[in-house]
Amino acid sequence: MHDKPIRNDRTQIYCRTETKEEVRALKRGGETFDEVLRRMAEQCDPEAGRELEGSNDGV
Repeated sequence: MHDKPIRNDRTQIYCRTETKEEVRALKRGGETFDEVLRRMAEQCDPEAGRELEGSNDGV
Protein backbone atom coordinates (compact mmCIF):
# COMPACT_ATOMS: atom_id res chain seq x y z
CA MET A 1 0.00 0.00 0.00
CA HIS A 2 1.77 3.23 1.04
CA ASP A 3 5.49 3.56 1.76
CA LYS A 4 5.36 6.00 4.66
CA PRO A 5 2.76 7.30 7.09
CA ILE A 6 0.77 10.05 5.41
CA ARG A 7 -0.25 11.69 8.68
CA ASN A 8 3.11 13.52 8.86
CA ASP A 9 2.80 14.97 5.36
CA ARG A 10 -0.79 15.79 4.49
CA THR A 11 -3.02 18.48 3.08
CA GLN A 12 -6.71 19.10 2.59
CA ILE A 13 -8.53 18.94 -0.70
CA TYR A 14 -11.85 20.76 -0.75
CA CYS A 15 -14.62 19.20 -2.80
CA ARG A 16 -18.35 18.61 -2.65
CA THR A 17 -19.61 15.84 -0.39
CA GLU A 18 -20.96 14.10 -3.50
CA THR A 19 -17.45 14.06 -5.01
CA LYS A 20 -15.96 12.62 -1.82
CA GLU A 21 -18.55 9.85 -1.84
CA GLU A 22 -17.77 9.05 -5.49
CA VAL A 23 -14.06 8.76 -4.66
CA ARG A 24 -14.86 6.69 -1.55
CA ALA A 25 -16.81 4.27 -3.75
CA LEU A 26 -13.63 3.72 -5.82
CA LYS A 27 -11.59 2.63 -2.79
CA ARG A 28 -10.68 -1.06 -2.69
CA GLY A 29 -10.05 -3.08 0.44
CA GLY A 30 -8.03 -1.10 2.99
CA GLU A 31 -6.95 1.48 0.41
CA THR A 32 -6.51 5.02 1.74
CA PHE A 33 -7.84 8.15 0.02
CA ASP A 34 -4.21 8.99 -0.80
CA GLU A 35 -3.77 5.65 -2.54
CA VAL A 36 -7.00 5.89 -4.54
CA LEU A 37 -6.18 9.45 -5.64
CA ARG A 38 -2.67 8.39 -6.73
CA ARG A 39 -4.15 5.46 -8.67
CA MET A 40 -6.60 7.81 -10.36
CA ALA A 41 -3.80 10.26 -11.22
CA GLU A 42 -1.69 7.46 -12.73
CA GLN A 43 -4.62 6.42 -14.93
CA CYS A 44 -5.39 9.98 -16.02
CA ASP A 45 -4.04 11.10 -19.39
CA PRO A 46 -5.63 14.42 -20.36
CA GLU A 47 -4.10 14.33 -23.85
CA ALA A 48 -5.65 10.92 -24.59
CA GLY A 49 -9.01 12.19 -23.32
CA ARG A 50 -8.98 15.03 -25.84
CA GLU A 51 -8.31 12.62 -28.68
CA LEU A 52 -11.25 10.42 -27.68
CA GLU A 53 -13.81 13.22 -27.22
CA GLY A 54 -14.70 13.50 -30.91
CA SER A 55 -14.24 9.83 -31.74
CA ASN A 56 -17.02 7.27 -32.02
CA ASP A 57 -14.64 4.36 -32.74
CA GLY A 58 -17.04 3.04 -35.36
CA VAL A 59 -20.06 3.11 -33.06
